[in-house]
Amino acid sequence: MVLKAMDGEMIHICYCCNDGVIRQLLLSVLSVVKHCKKPVALHIATMDLTDVDERWQPFSKKSEEVISAVLRRENADSAVEVLDFSEAYRKHFFGGANDGGRYSPYTLTRLLFDLYPLPDKLIYLDTDTMFLDSVEQLWQEDVGNFEFGAVHDIGLSNPFMMPFFLFHPRYINAGVLLMNMKKIKETGLLPKTRAYVYRKRLMLPDQTALGNYVRFKKVLPRKFNEQRKIRKDTVIKHFCRFNKWYGPISVMRVYKQDEVDNVHEKLKIFCFDDLYDEYRRLAQTYGLPALR
Repeated sequence: MVLKAMDGEMIHICYCCNDGVIRQLLLSVLSVVKHCKKPVALHIATMDLTDVDERWQPFSKKSEEVISAVLRRENADSAVEVLDFSEAYRKHFFGGANDGGRYSPYTLTRLLFDLYPLPDKLIYLDTDTMFLDSVEQLWQEDVGNFEFGAVHDIGLSNPFMMPFFLFHPRYINAGVLLMNMKKIKETGLLPKTRAYVYRKRLMLPDQTALGNYVRFKKVLPRKFNEQRKIRKDTVIKHFCRFNKWYGPISVMRVYKQDEVDNVHEKLKIFCFDDLYDEYRRLAQTYGLPALR
C-alpha cells in the first residue's frame, strides 16, 4: 500500500468506522492536526453492511475528501486511505456469537488488522477520542517488545468494580491502542481473539478478547486514554461510557464529543470550542451533518 511505503517520520493512525460517525471522526482528526505538524498517515477501516442494516454505510468518497483536505492543509505529506474490511468481517464474524450484538460490527474490525497491509507500528483510536496535546507523545512510546500498549479500563479505579477486575488483571480499555503489528503477527494474537469472539457471547467482545489473549502488554499512563475528567497532563480525552452514582444507585451515562450542549452542560468541557467552530465551517463547505 502507498501509505505503508511512506513510513519514515509519518505517524500512522487507524480508525474503524462507517459514514454515520463523520462528526466524531472529523472532530477527532481536527484535534490530531491541531497539535501535531508532522505528517500523518490516516487509515480508515470501513465496511459496507447495508444488506444487514441500512445504517451501516461504508465511509464515503465525500468524507474521505474532507478528511484528506484537513490533513493536507496542515502538512502536505499527510495522506488518507480507506480500507474495505467487508469480506474479512463476513468470513470471520458473520453467524458468530457476537454477530448482531449490542455494539456496531465496526468495533470488531480492529481484530482483523493482521489480514491487511498495515504498517508495523500503528495507533488505533475510537472515533470518540479527542487530543489535547500532540499524538507524538503516544507515538514515541516504545512497544518494541510488546504486542500493544494500552491504558487500564476506568473500572479498575472504581471500588465497586474491583471484585470483578481482580479476576481480570489484563483488562484494558481498547479505545486507544499503540499496536506493534509485527509482534502481534508473531504471537498470533488476533486469530486467537477472532476465534474467541466467534464462539463466545461477550458484553465487550473486542476489548475482552484482547485483554484475555495478550501476552506482552505495555500499560500506558492514564493521560493517553482519559476516561473521566480532563487533567493537566491529559493527551487524549475518551468520551466513553461511565457510571454516575446517585447515592447507592449507579446509572450508565455517555456523552459524545459531537453533542456540544451535553459536553458543555453535563461535562463542563469547553476546550474544544475552537474545533467545534472549525467543524461548522467545514460542514457548510462540504454539506456535512450539523453538530448535535
